Amino acid sequence: LLLSYTPFRRTDFSVQAYAKQSYRVPSYSDRYISSLEGTRLQPETMMQYSLGLNYSNKTDGMIRRYGATVEAYYHDVYNKIIAYPNGSLYRWSMANLGHVRILGGDANLSATARLIEEYDNQLEITGKLQYTYQQARDITNKYDTYYEHQIPNIPWHSGSAIVNITWQGWALNYSFLYVGKRYSRQENISYYKMQPWYTHDLSLMKQFYLGNWNMRAMLEVNNLLGQDYEIVANYPMPSHFVRVTFAAEL
Repeated sequence: LLLSYTPFRRTDFSVQAYAKQSYRVPSYSDRYISSLEGTRLQPETMMQYSLGLNYSNKTDGMIRRYGATVEAYYHDVYNKIIAYPNGSLYRWSMANLGHVRILGGDANLSATARLIEEYDNQLEITGKLQYTYQQARDITNKYDTYYEHQIPNIPWHSGSAIVNITWQGWALNYSFLYVGKRYSRQENISYYKMQPWYTHDLSLMKQFYLGNWNMRAMLEVNNLLGQDYEIVANYPMPSHFVRVTFAAEL
């Protein structure tokens, strides 16, 4: 059930709310490609509630468009399906968490400025900021030592900042990603605590035509500063990652 209300005629501002019930049967990969626990997985059921505010605007000035969205949500999940490493990079374990309550919120800001506006010569800069707060607690059994603890690998705080510059077929992209403190197991104790991590990523793309072919070349450098970090426990990520991509469309 989705409800949307726009209170002002000349302003692109809306209030949205929804309630959604979902039922997820474990996939083939969940059951059989994971470790043996996967064959005993139960279906996951979830009830979701959300309330959000959306605002956007377009102008003829240097700032061409800008906007913001804020959303708060609440999820009530039974038999939540989670994955966690179990000694093998290619064969993970799957498990059900009996009852999980998730309370969270997202905030997004974006703006696009046009610094040069000439025929076939436009310089645009777009910036985006995003922040997420999520409290996901296991409330299956109040006698468990991890009752009301944050579930594995879910950070309380995460966010990103993205800047995109386009000019004459060139596109320069910079992104900053941040993931806060979280825990690798169900018990939120210092032994299982995982440190926050962040990365700086950069890419440069050129789009051009070669005869009737639409060509695109891209150079990406991820984790620009070479930070040591782990997304999941005991699986360190590469200090640098460089990729060159060529694509052609007829």
